[in-house]
Amino acid sequence: PVEVIKVVEKEVIKEVPVEVIKEVVVVKEIIKEVPVEVIKVVEKEVIKKVPQALPELEVLFETDRDGYREIYSLDIICPKNCYSGNNVNLSNSAADDRDPSWSPDGSRFIFSSNGEVYVVDADGSSNKTRVTVSAGGHDTQPSWSPDGSRIALVSSYDGDNEINTMNIDGSKRVRVTDNSVVDTHPSWSSDGTRIVFANKSGGKTRVYVMNKDGSNQTPLTPATSSNWDPVWSPDGSRIVFISNRDGNSEIYVMFAEGSRPINLTNNNFNDADPSWSPDSKQILFSSFRGDNWDIFIMNVDGSNPINLTNHPSNDRSPSMIVR
Repeated sequence: PVEVIKVVEKEVIKEVPVEVIKEVVVVKEIIKEVPVEVIKVVEKEVIKKVPQALPELEVLFETDRDGYREIYSLDIICPKNCYSGNNVNLSNSAADDRDPSWSPDGSRFIFSSNGEVYVVDADGSSNKTRVTVSAGGHDTQPSWSPDGSRIALVSSYDGDNEINTMNIDGSKRVRVTDNSVVDTHPSWSSDGTRIVFANKSGGKTRVYVMNKDGSNQTPLTPATSSNWDPVWSPDGSRIVFISNRDGNSEIYVMFAEGSRPINLTNNNFNDADPSWSPDSKQILFSSFRGDNWDIFIMNVDGSNPINLTNHPSNDRSPSMIVR
């Protein structure tokens, strides 16, 4: 007779990752007329179907759903499909609040309000600090450096839009572009040594890259179409941007040196405001599909676009962090 210890499998939870655990099945075989026991050990791989913890993601975005343009947050969980909820108004003011961006550690976020840049704690309720004094111009489109110590932003205090950098407390401000054209949408490389930005001249906007001090400015996109709003991926390998080269504004991605641009959205809608998930595997963006703008998320190859906000207001400029 053979006695087998059975492995009991638990019920699987749909769309939740499972981990494979090796279990030992012990088979005890009693051989008659021999005064010994022979124990055979058989090793099998079984699926325990134990759910692993899924990261909860928090998305900042700007919206006009309360009558003013304000900063909201949205919680999402993405196993295969993304599920969203818990919309919270974080700025809750009558000001024109725009361009939210998480700090690298997720403890604070930065945004522009009526042409000035502010930093506030993650819940939006405490330690709100104004970090710019634009002296007659406007400071907008702030972007955190990867180490969280400095920001790049667009400033018009000298008459045209230029890229500036400064410490997060507003000190040591440096003008890093100095020309007579419009420079916008700065974004840091993952190592903090370079900045990608958009430069408008000759009727076209092109994506450029430069060293963080403004030196070695190099175009990454051609002058045959307009390309703007570039954002460097957290892993440093790619840049997502907007282009109208196919007739309307679409989300494109290219390698960091400017090669192999690919249209990810490829539709008849206007798509804008791209940003990356922290693991560089997904892209958030805004899309005008009907009568308003909504926040979408898609895989880095453009597959599986999902509407996260699905609200009759205008929701723009997403920024994501892992909780």
